[in-house]
This record gives sequence, C-alpha cells and structure tokens, in this order.
Amino acid sequence: MALLEGRVISRFGQQADVEAGGQVFRCAVRRKLADIVCGDKVIVDTTSPTPVITKRLPRATVLKRRLRYQGLKAVAANLTQVCLVATAETSTLVIDKYIVAVALSDLPVLLVVNKADLFGDAAADALARQYRPVTKDAIICSAKSGTGMATLRERLKNQISVLVGQSGVGKSTITNALIPDAHADTGEVSETSGLGKHTTSVARLYHLPSGGDLIDSPGIREFSLDYVAPDEVQRGFSDILAYANQCRFRNCLHVKEPGCAVRAAVQEQAISPHRYDNYLKILAETGQTV
Repeated sequence: MALLEGRVISRFGQQADVEAGGQVFRCAVRRKLADIVCGDKVIVDTTSPTPVITKRLPRATVLKRRLRYQGLKAVAANLTQVCLVATAETSTLVIDKYIVAVALSDLPVLLVVNKADLFGDAAADALARQYRPVTKDAIICSAKSGTGMATLRERLKNQISVLVGQSGVGKSTITNALIPDAHADTGEVSETSGLGKHTTSVARLYHLPSGGDLIDSPGIREFSLDYVAPDEVQRGFSDILAYANQCRFRNCLHVKEPGCAVRAAVQEQAISPHRYDNYLKILAETGQTV
C-alpha cells in the first residue's frame, strides 16, 4: 500500500483533488470522511486505479457555517486568517454576522472592501475606518482597477487564507487578479435582487506567487447564527468585550441587566450605537429576547 500525506485543494461530490508528493490526485472520498473540506490534511492510498482518501489528519483550525437543511458544516480547514470580502454597499449587519462566525472559529478577520472603483473611495474608506479597530485590519481595493491589490498581496503573504462573503462582492475577480492562471469564474450582479450569481461552485485552494495559499469559497447569501448560544455572540464584538468584564453580573448579555457597563459605554458613544444595534439583532437570532 502506497500511502501519501497530502492536502485537499478542492472538494466536489464524492471526490476531492489532493496535492501530495508533488502531484495532484483525483481521489474518492469514503462516506465516513464526508466532512472533508479544502485545506484538510489527509492520507491517500494511491495503489488502486482510483486513489482513495483513507484518513483525515487533525485540524489546527476549522471555519464552519450553517447550511439550510444540512446543519453546521465545515467550510475550510487549517486556516490562519479569514478574508471577509465586502463592498461599500454591504450591510454592516451581514459583516458583523460573518465576524461573529469567524470569531467562534478562533480565527482573525481581514476585511477587504472591494469595488472601490464602483462605489467610490469615500464610501469604501468610511466602511474600512469603521471596522479597522475591531478586525485584524481593513483594507480598500479594486480588483478590477488594481488599486490596493499590492497591499492585499502583502496581507496574504505566508498566510493560509479563505475568501468569504456574499456573492457579487468580487471574490473570484480578486482571485484572478492575485493568481492570473486561476481562471476562477466571475459574474455580474443581478439588477433585480442586487445579489451576485454564484459563480464559484466549489471551494478551491490556490498557491499565491508571493507565498501562502488562498481558498476561494462559494458565495454565502445567508449566514444564520441561530445555532450560536446567546453568550457567544459577543465574541465577535471586541468593542463590547472590552467593557463586558466591568458589568455587575458575569453572565450579563448587555440587554436590560442592571449595572451593565456595555450599555453605559453605548450611551457615552464609546461603543458605536449602530454596532450595538447589530449585536442585539444577532442576539435575537439566537432566540434571546432583546
């Protein structure tokens, strides 16, 4: 039996592409390993005509999201950061939902405000400035014009990153700009819904010329957090966490409890009222009365 250790660079149906020993193998995925995703380190048996993944190695990190009718599912594994791609028109509630989900995976968020050429530098800068204090960083770019792409390349260097965000924000265009031979499919935004078409059907891992790896994932239009416990929501709000330990009660959810330092900080504008409102909306999704 010829066993090789490799890494999953694409997963589709009951098959996966695995990079091992300097080659890429199209492998069968055993039913008991159905949760394998891009970035997973695996053991491959290459002796049979169709190579088979026989084992998934322990994950250092894993990013998960809830799929309708399928429950909580892994998106990508062994990441060092998550690149949340948005535009100046992306709802801040959507952005905050992503940040909460990523925080629960113990991964840092790099916010990438794309399409500055389309929505204007001022609007993009306003969004970036709003989120820079509560993320790893927030940068502005235009994959189409090339503006800010050098900065993005530097932030991705020697990292294992995944691009996430709603369809239509330009994730595949960014991938093509960073890796010209990637040939990731791109599409236009629907004029009626304002949502982009799902142009990337499967997640795929690419090697960056400057070092590091990038996973381009399918667009996520809905990002439900109803599986999250109410007291976990604040993990995605570092500005709220900064005051939470000053609350009178250790289990304070910062809604109506007396002696809440977070609500006092909101009243004093030390915490953005708009961001606090997003916190309450996400909290309500967990079933908590607000």
